[in-house]
Formats: sequence, C-alpha cells, structure tokens
Amino acid sequence: MSVTRFEICKQSRLGNRRINQDRCTVLQSVSYAMLALGDGMGGHPRGEMAAQLLMQSAEQSFYREPKPIATPRDFLKQIFHAAHKEIRSFGYAQTPSIDPRTTGVIALVQNGMAHWAHVGDSRFYLFRKGKLLTRTIDHSYVEQLRQDGIISAEERDHHPQRHYVTRCLGGTLHPPQVTFGESARLVDEDVLLLCSDGFWAHVEEEEIALALSGEEPLERTISQLARAAEAAAHPESDNITVAALRWRNPSRWIHTSATSDALQKPDGDRLNSAIDELTQAIDLFENKIK
Repeated sequence: MSVTRFEICKQSRLGNRRINQDRCTVLQSVSYAMLALGDGMGGHPRGEMAAQLLMQSAEQSFYREPKPIATPRDFLKQIFHAAHKEIRSFGYAQTPSIDPRTTGVIALVQNGMAHWAHVGDSRFYLFRKGKLLTRTIDHSYVEQLRQDGIISAEERDHHPQRHYVTRCLGGTLHPPQVTFGESARLVDEDVLLLCSDGFWAHVEEEEIALALSGEEPLERTISQLARAAEAAAHPESDNITVAALRWRNPSRWIHTSATSDALQKPDGDRLNSAIDELTQAIDLFENKIK
C-alpha cells in the first residue's frame, strides 16, 4: 500500500466570460508531483489553445523524465521552451496565421523540495502556518512601474493596465526569459498554490493564508476561495483557476501509523531517506511501464 505525501487538487471556473481560456493540470506519482497552470491571453486568438499546449508540454515532460529529476530548473525551462515552440507552430498552421499567447506557472515537488518557475502574471504562492512565505513577482507593466518607484503597491493593484503582461509564451520569435524561484524545503502542512489573475486579483493574500491554515480538506477550501473570487468580481469576473498541493511530512504519518517499535526506533533522517529510496524505485518502475 502506497502512502500519499500530499493532498493535491485543482479548480477552474468560467466567471462571466463566454469561454474559459485558463488551463491547469496536477500530476503525481508516489512521491513526486507537478502542478502547471496557463492563462490564455484574451486579446489574442485561441488563447485557450496556447494554454492547453503548455499543459501538454508539462504532462509529456513529467511522465517521460526519469525520477528524481536531476536539474529541476533546466527541466522547467525546457517545458516552457517546448510549449513556446508548439504555440508558434500551431499559430502558423492556421489559415490565416494567428498569434495565440498564454502566461504560465509550473511547480515541481520531489525529495521534499519545491521548485517553481513562471512567465507572465500567473502566480505561485507558498504558504506556511497561516502566513505567506513567498510568491512570484508578475511580469507586468504595472509591476515594473512599482519596482521603478513610479506607483505604489496599492496603485498597482487598481491600475487600469494591471493586466498588461510583459512576458508570455507565443508572440515572439524566441522563447521568453523564464523566472525561477528559490527552491524551498517543505515542512508539514505547507501549501503550494498556483493561480490565474482572475483569482489573485480578487482575493487578499491574508484571506488565502487564513483559509489554508484551517482543518478543511484542501479541495473544499480551494473551491470556496475560487467562488469567493468569482463573486467579488461579478458581473465582470474573469476565468478563475487554481491548483494547489498541501505537503505532508513523511515522519508524521510514519510515527502515527506505525505499530511496530522497530519502525519507530530509526532517526527521522535515516527513515525518510529509506522511504525516498523505495518510492523513487517505484516511480522509476511506473515510468518504464507507461
């Protein structure tokens, strides 16, 4: 019997739009997980297809790559670059040719570490014990104005051009520069959250942190937050998409479920190392039979 190290879920809502141009996927094996999210840009045709091509790139790479992934940054970068190429090819193949675009954010979890990268204003958050530990900084016009000291953070959040992004997949000959976060060692109950701007623009970070610190199942909490974002923006709600993962410290479930004294005697580091070796072997076997 395998032991799950995390809760993982996703939620996508139409809002008050005609079509949903957001896409997300949550991928997992015994001890590895990846979350990916794309927000197709509505000002360009077939944004939903651009976002879907990013999801396909993520899924193919995750299941093809042997685990553990040796260089997570290179792995994430390759996903974005492959998706950019596919988006460009799809656009050129249309008659007449079109220019689909999407933002994107991806998080990889392996060996108790979280690695993430993004392009555009789709965000990654890491919450710990009811507080925001870190989040991505948007590639957007208004964020650049804030960094240059021209406007304040409050003005940024209400600026009429706050949705204008400065980087995206598609739209340029060469792939955009991908921004990477500082990898983080996860602790029990940490929550990783990826979302489109239809979500983060209408739910305060403090509200998200508080909700995630409760005892509710992660899927229920994410659903409640997504509905709250939709209601706050009504009747002009954008598409709202969220993917989330709550980490479970392996030592916690080992010590609480073990009935044998022999299982409880090894120190935590040695025990976790043994668990990692076993689950990695299982994952490698799963990859070979796919």
